Amino acid sequence: MSSKRVLDVVAAFIHQKQRIFLAQRMKDDNYPLLWEFPGGKVEFQEKRKDALRRELQEELGILAEIGKLVGIFTDENDFLKIFVYLYEVSRFEGEIKNIECNNSGFFTLDEILGL
Repeated sequence: MSSKRVLDVVAAFIHQKQRIFLAQRMKDDNYPLLWEFPGGKVEFQEKRKDALRRELQEELGILAEIGKLVGIFTDENDFLKIFVYLYEVSRFEGEIKNIECNNSGFFTLDEILGL
């Protein structure tokens, strides 16, 4: 019996004025055009908050202040177990750019349900 590979992923809960920020995956990504909290994989020996700060700079071009851990979610298949660590981001510097995402924006809860 082989053990599953474990993958740590970080994601940002960015919110402003009762709106939540989501990014849309690229057409050629896994789960193409899916809307999600931005973030990515934690590299070997990297701290989670540092990984999220790096991912947000790479994907969106912003310098984010990473806040408290909001939640931990898991998913798994036959080969992989994923832990997603969701952190609050209420402040950031810079203008958001769609560097590594197809589209992005701030949405109300009602709008998110329609995505």
